[in-house]
Amino acid sequence: MKSGMLKLVVGIVMFGMVAPVFAEGTQTRHRRIKKPGQGIERRVNKQEKRIREGVESGKLTKDQAAKLEQNVQAVKTEEQADLQAGGGKLTKEQRQKMKGELDANSKEIYQEKHPGKTAPNPSPAK
Repeated sequence: MKSGMLKLVVGIVMFGMVAPVFAEGTQTRHRRIKKPGQGIERRVNKQEKRIREGVESGKLTKDQAAKLEQNVQAVKTEEQADLQAGGGKLTKEQRQKMKGELDANSKEIYQEKHPGKTAPNPSPAK
């Protein structure tokens, strides 16, 4: 009886050590499939949130927020027009231009929320 239990315990331990090796081969890496303009849309949404939070916290006046929101809306309008003209796709140049505009918007949001401070450099896009 002791021998049978010992074999069972050893078998369970061995299975626990070996199972991850077999499972490793069956796992798939999940890659997010990007839709056209998804990165730009995400950044636009993030900037809109930052503006909204600035007003709520009192760091931005309604006038400052309106001006900043105008900048963000201009990028959204440009993106929609470019997507429509390009059959649902943006060229590399269009994406780069919009990223530059969003970088400038981001710095301006920071400067309006933190007067007298220099905005940190944005992280490089991936």
